Amino acid sequence: MKAILKTKSLQIKAAKFNDVYYQACLQSRNFLRKAIGPRQPHLLLVLGSGLGRFANSPKLKNKIEIPYKDIPNYPVTGAPGHDGLLIFGDIGDKRVMIQRGRVHPYEALGWNMAPARALKLMTLPLVVAKGLGVKAIVTSHASGAVDNGYVKKGHVVAIVDHHNQLPFSPLVGPNDPRLGKRFPSKKQIYDQKLLELFAKCLPTDRFWHGEYTTAGQMPEYEGVGDLDSAPYHISSDPKFVYLWGMSYGPECEVINHYNDIPSDVNGFDRQVRHLGLSLATNIIPRSPIPSLRNLLKGKTVEGNPTSEEEVIQAGREAEPHFIPAIIKFISLLSK
Repeated sequence: MKAILKTKSLQIKAAKFNDVYYQACLQSRNFLRKAIGPRQPHLLLVLGSGLGRFANSPKLKNKIEIPYKDIPNYPVTGAPGHDGLLIFGDIGDKRVMIQRGRVHPYEALGWNMAPARALKLMTLPLVVAKGLGVKAIVTSHASGAVDNGYVKKGHVVAIVDHHNQLPFSPLVGPNDPRLGKRFPSKKQIYDQKLLELFAKCLPTDRFWHGEYTTAGQMPEYEGVGDLDSAPYHISSDPKFVYLWGMSYGPECEVINHYNDIPSDVNGFDRQVRHLGLSLATNIIPRSPIPSLRNLLKGKTVEGNPTSEEEVIQAGREAEPHFIPAIIKFISLLSK
């Protein structure tokens, strides 16, 4: 009987957390709506490591900048290359919302709370963006790319699928139907039309397609031994890119959490279009056959694993190509 009562008590607490979380999203949304006025942003752009200077583009007009720390309930990041600034502005005839920096799972999972709740709070800005009316979300991030003979440091990879090694999800626990259905389909995460549209914005020799793995052992840069399965992907499609990083997986789950027929009065359960872009900031040598010799050889090539400074520098070196591509992409989006 005690065990049953304890279980019921925990279930009640979990349900109450859903209400607390929903109210936190609502408070953040209302604060931002008051700060920016009635005009809704068309697009949310999440900028990862080394890509933050996009927000300094002269093409971005009528800027409003709000530090994360000033927004009620917003998670504040301490990751290198993530300064924690929310920016609203106009690119052409479109209002954009720019999230410069993100909290990573290795930060959130260190908070003194249940892992699923931490990941839920970590991804709160994405739910808030839905409530502000965005129609599309573009997430960008830095990653290591397995050497396939084509992808180079500074190239952009469009994500066509991802693998999440984290043992927890922000969707774990009692489902809140105000935010989405209990069992989302992973097939609907990536918008094919957005992917095709972005492909028009970069030279074909700097743009690839790939699969992203959210590392379970973060915060550590990848080693060759982490990627034993990558040669199989490469051998089936020589130009396909296998990526490794420390974000993205939980974000995808929250973006993809919606109701087929939206019913939430605040718009938190709307479906939005999603494009995932990864910047290859270091190239990981292949180990064709896992063995002591190949693994040791791989660890000494090209300085892998990389460092924080190299990741940020690679992002800055890619900006002359990445920033114009994003601006062109936004201009091609239909309103």
